[in-house]
Amino acid sequence: MLGIGERDRSIMIQKAILLKDTMGGIIWTWEETSTEWAFVEWKEGLTLLMSDTTESRLTLEFTIQNVSEAQQDISANQYRVAFPLSSGVVIPTETQYYTVTGIRIHGGREVYKTLITHLATDDKPTA
Repeated sequence: MLGIGERDRSIMIQKAILLKDTMGGIIWTWEETSTEWAFVEWKEGLTLLMSDTTESRLTLEFTIQNVSEAQQDISANQYRVAFPLSSGVVIPTETQYYTVTGIRIHGGREVYKTLITHLATDDKPTA
């Protein structure tokens, strides 16, 4: 069980929203669903060299309290975590975005939710 002091990093959870522009084109945008206090674990970093390209992957896990409807609705691939690099405030130039790729619920009576994430390389949700 996590102590209250272990959830010491402020994160913003965002949901992918599909909109249509005036020409009928598709636009992905992100809507804030909640701001949470999280316990952050850096799990792995990986760099692959294939042919003439380099692919990097960084995995972080964010553990939040799973008590409100906003936290319980979070699912993989349509959500991302905005993780401020320094100030604790989400400023686009100082924030990294992590796509939620998996979820683990744990703790007594499913009190906590761990969001398994990968550093996003673009601004679109994965299918």
